Formats: sequence, C-alpha cells, structure tokens
Amino acid sequence: MTTHLKTFIFLLGLIGGIVVGEKSVYATEIIVFLIVTLFTEGAIYFLSKRKGRSSYVALTLTLLSLGMIIGGVRTQFIKELPRFTCESVCQAEVVVERKGDIKDTYQTFDVRVDEETLLVRVRAPLYPEYRVGDRLELSGKIIAPENFVPHDGKKSFDYVSYLEINKVGSEVYYPKIILLDPLSVTLKQRLQLFHEKLISLVMAHVTEPASYLASGMLLGVSNFSSELLETFRVTGLSHIVVLSGFNITILIVFILILLRPLPVSVRVVAASLVVVVFVIMVGGGSSLVRASGMAFVSLLALLFGRGYVATQALLVSLIAILLYSPMSLFYDASLHLSFLATSGIVYGYESLERVFSK
Repeated sequence: MTTHLKTFIFLLGLIGGIVVGEKSVYATEIIVFLIVTLFTEGAIYFLSKRKGRSSYVALTLTLLSLGMIIGGVRTQFIKELPRFTCESVCQAEVVVERKGDIKDTYQTFDVRVDEETLLVRVRAPLYPEYRVGDRLELSGKIIAPENFVPHDGKKSFDYVSYLEINKVGSEVYYPKIILLDPLSVTLKQRLQLFHEKLISLVMAHVTEPASYLASGMLLGVSNFSSELLETFRVTGLSHIVVLSGFNITILIVFILILLRPLPVSVRVVAASLVVVVFVIMVGGGSSLVRASGMAFVSLLALLFGRGYVATQALLVSLIAILLYSPMSLFYDASLHLSFLATSGIVYGYESLERVFSK
C-alpha cells in the first residue's frame, strides 16, 4: 500500500470522525468502539507483518479508525465563544479587527468588543473609511444573524455557520460611529495596515479598472464595482483575482533565487517565513491557506532532498486545515471549491494530457 493511499484513507477517516463528532448524538459510544477497533486491527496488522504477510484489510481499518478517533475528539475541543448582542440601541467601544468588502454603496468590516466574544460585522457608509486598529464607539442595534429564507422548498444557505467560521457572531447595520484615540497596534494589525498601504499605492498609480485587477491579482482585494464583478463572472475569470498557489509560488521562487548563495536550510526557512507573513498580511482565505500548506510540503521536500508529490501535498494540507478548523468541512465553500479544483488538476492532468495529445 502506497503512502499516498494510506494518507487518503486516514483523511477519509478524519472526515468521517468530524461528521460523527458534530452530527451524531452517539459520538462518544462510536469513538469508544473505534478505539477498540484501532487496537484490535492494529495488533492484527503488526502480527501479520511479522509473519511476512501484511494484512491490507487490517491496515485500512486501523487508519480509518485512527482518523475517525482524531476527527471525533477534535470536534469536542472546539471553543464556542458567545455572541455580543443588544436588541435595543446600545453603545460599545470596539477595535477594527479585519477589513471586509467595499461595495458600490457601503463598506463592511469586523470589530472586536472583547477577547471573550465573537466578532461583530459592521455595515457602514462608504466614507469615512476605517482602518485596522482603529478604536471606535458604535451606537446601534447589534443583532444575531439569521439564515436566508429558502425559496421553492430549496435548502437554505447556512449563513450563520458561515459567519462563525470567520469568527463573526453578530451584525450591526449603519450604526453611529465615533472615532476614538487608538490603542497600541499589534504586529498582525501592522501587517494589515501595510497591506492597506500597498493597495492605496496601486490605486494611486494605476488607472481604473486596471488598478482593481492589479490589486486583486497581487493583494487579494475584491473591491470591484457590481458591473465589473459581473463581467468577471460572465467571462469565467473571477478566479484570477483570488490569491492562491500562483502568488505563493512567485514568493517562494523569488526568495529561493534571491538567497541562492546561502545554504538550502536558510533559504527554506526564509521562504517559509515570507509565506507566513504574506498570508497573515492579506487575511488568509481558504484557497491561500490550502496553497500555503502545499507550498510548505514542497519546501520540506526540498530541505530533505525528497521528491515533491502534489497529490500527497494536497491531502496533507487538507488534513492540516480540518484539524485546525473542523467546521470548515461543512460551511467553507471556498475551501470546497479550492480543494476540488486543485484535485482536478493534480489527479486529472495526466489523463487529460493523453486525451488532448491525440
């Protein structure tokens, strides 16, 4: 059994464990049964291996059980933060934690009330524009979000869970905002402020609409007008303004070439640090995190003198993402699309190449 197949089986088990841990009322009983299965099948596999006859059935059940146990246990350690809400008009001092989208008539950004509650998503007029790290006083109704009402019996989009994946638990629409004296800025906020400065430089020196395209391709900005966004969708080019493996590859190749005289270990560490800083700076969307995980596997392969296998890197990156954020399995459509699209490339490339070469 190849290493890639073992990883795939473990991933299936991990996904099954997350589903059981989150959706089943008998999760504890199932995990106990899986622990017994793990030790039983593991013992059978190692005994058969000592006799020179590896039992692939026992190995498969061992890997599946191990993955399901880890997935099921991981869901029990998800920290559920409370929402900050007030049904009547209230005042709250907040700090801008994350910039959102800028649409034709409004802007959105996420603010933190305190460390013990989920973020609050604010919808405000286009101007004035607020920056990461700004301390504000909000006055308005902070309400819990609601799922969209389905039409014609169709299944509704779980908007509430989607927001929770992004650590957002409540919303406020067009509150009264007063800018207060700023607090000390964290390193993460400094990186995001530098990101905003780079965007402003692009917008200042490149004319529209090319400036939107450049800032989207280089910095992951999606502040397009509705007309321009619809144009990208109709032509099927929306993916070119989403940060992914293309941007990470450019960064890594640039660092490796720039530091060519230095030892491989130094170059790998430097490239890894640059990727981490870049992901934090631009906000780290699902497609970018997936690409970064695959990039780290490639850097480790370079460091240890091993060959890079894209299919294996894809599975390892997905395992890492699910271990960090298990709920992404259910509600993160960006992760689903990114993983499926990349799977089509790394698994279907050779077959498609043979077909089209004829």
